[in-house]
Amino acid sequence: MKKTNNKFTKLVNDNRGATMVEYGLMLALILVLGYVGYTQLGGKVSKAGSDATSAFGAH
Repeated sequence: MKKTNNKFTKLVNDNRGATMVEYGLMLALILVLGYVGYTQLGGKVSKAGSDATSAFGAH
């Protein structure tokens, strides 16, 4: 019983996996924010670029 309890204690006190999970969550958050920003601003940026191109081409 003591051997099983010792393995369980080592497993609970090991923080290596928690750091990997935290980095994974941060990466997922960055990807979601990037996607939302792209979908919200993508059309506006494209339209602004087209407007600027046509304005310079008109001269």
